[in-house]
Amino acid sequence: MNVEVLLSEIVHSRGGLIRTLTRVHSPFLSPLTYSYVALISPLDGSSEEIAGSGFSLMKGNSQMSAVGEAIERYSATIYVESQLIRSTYEELTVQGVDPTVFCRYHEEQYLQLSEVRSVDHQTPIYWTKGKRVRTGEEAWLPFETVYLKIPAIKPFRDVISTGLACGSSLEQALTSGLLECIERDAFMLFWTLGMVRAQVNVTSIDDSYLLQLLKVAREANVELSVYDISQPEFPVTTILTVLKFKGRRGFYLGCAAHLNSPTAIRKSMEEAISGGTAFFERIYQHGMNVPDHYQEIRTLEDHTAYYLSGALDEILCELIPEQLDCYIPDQCTTFEEVVDVLERQGHPVYSAELTTADVKELGMNVIRIVTPTLVFLPVGPTMLQCERLQEKCEKASRPMNLLPHPFP
Repeated sequence: MNVEVLLSEIVHSRGGLIRTLTRVHSPFLSPLTYSYVALISPLDGSSEEIAGSGFSLMKGNSQMSAVGEAIERYSATIYVESQLIRSTYEELTVQGVDPTVFCRYHEEQYLQLSEVRSVDHQTPIYWTKGKRVRTGEEAWLPFETVYLKIPAIKPFRDVISTGLACGSSLEQALTSGLLECIERDAFMLFWTLGMVRAQVNVTSIDDSYLLQLLKVAREANVELSVYDISQPEFPVTTILTVLKFKGRRGFYLGCAAHLNSPTAIRKSMEEAISGGTAFFERIYQHGMNVPDHYQEIRTLEDHTAYYLSGALDEILCELIPEQLDCYIPDQCTTFEEVVDVLERQGHPVYSAELTTADVKELGMNVIRIVTPTLVFLPVGPTMLQCERLQEKCEKASRPMNLLPHPFP
């Protein structure tokens, strides 16, 4: 469907799912770039609107990114409580996913964290229906791993949107959700263990869009360094972009994973440029509060603001080697192939259908992908109860960096 036609059906101040779709102008970015914010008014009457943002050199892409992000977050707040099951894993009468296999906090960490609680086979939790992607078999998932708005209980790990995706087709949503899970896994392995495969020389890639992004960065007075942080056992490209404002301390990180290497590079660079300049403006022009010490970090925004304001620049020198291999683009693969590789390596992939009736009428799909054993990006400290992270640490023969991550 034509983007303009679709947006006319979705966006309306009185009757549309999206109440407003507004272009945001940055004093740092070229007027040839497009940044949009979409807002949805919550159905429960609360004052907190649901927002989505998008950035691109192409207007339609930016608009659809903002709309898609708002819709997926909206859908992840709506559930029918009567369709949930409250039970311990031990007493569950349906096929459930063992909560103790999830990457989560260590028991000693739980003692220091008031927002989450430990879980075992005897802990009563809420369950919601999902399925195993490869087989289609029904699998009930811990509620807090699927939805963003949960009953009045403490979850066993942070409630964030990793794996949540909206798409014009079911396959597109499934693919986007899985790629985000793999991206966050690779990012956390970079941050904790300095796992970097290569540096990417963007100017050597024959891609006019990437060159235009470099021009936008130069005009914004920022420097970009691009790295391949893909995990070699997964057939997915994950790219990290480090943004620094010239003449200033501080850094911002953009990250993206994709089945297509050039797309991963583009998305990572877009994420760094849009997010880095937006946070810089908030900090230095609008007086955003910045934690004075990493122990004061409480939210994902705190993580980003702390490092962009100039704290601990030296950590990047410890994580990124001076000598790196030359970047070699990965071959394209498919969603099914990626799922098969993950499953063969002991990383099951689950999905939950979150598409609401109003979203379905628009021809869109919302999915939550859940990958219990991949490294999970937290709001709080690094989750140490994670077999994959511990195995990677042993092979790397280096101590973990346990400073709070800078991911936005």
